[in-house]
Amino acid sequence: IPVSVTGCGLVGGVAVTAVAGIPLSQPARVDCTTAKALKRWVEEGVIPAIGRRGGGLARLNVVASYDCRPRNNVAGARVSEHGAGHAIDVAGFTLADGSTLTVLRDWSAESKLMRAIHASACGPFGTVLGPKADVYHRDHFHVDTARYRSGPYCR
Repeated sequence: IPVSVTGCGLVGGVAVTAVAGIPLSQPARVDCTTAKALKRWVEEGVIPAIGRRGGGLARLNVVASYDCRPRNNVAGARVSEHGAGHAIDVAGFTLADGSTLTVLRDWSAESKLMRAIHASACGPFGTVLGPKADVYHRDHFHVDTARYRSGPYCR
């Protein structure tokens, strides 16, 4: 996806519609490294954390992936990792029985489960942001594959 904005564009990207047999609510347009990290997180973190609750995980509720925009949609900010196809925003998880766990509603009500899901993204992803990070992430988990010398940045 070529874009005229410096810092944006996605070369060799994929449209991920499911990972580990779990469908996404909308295709996530990301690079291959991010797609692999998403698969690892779902297989090693999300599915085990949810377990058999509600019949198990049935869908990831994705609200954003590739999008050429500044961080947090703040004018003048650096380009977000979304602008390079390195990030996915997940707002919740639909279970087999039709019930849904959302970051906004269940972060505190289901704190142990939601915090386990959040923590399990640290490692597969270089940046993991959730409700404790800032007001911009109160309703979703932002995960991206940016890497830092000091290790993953997880808040």
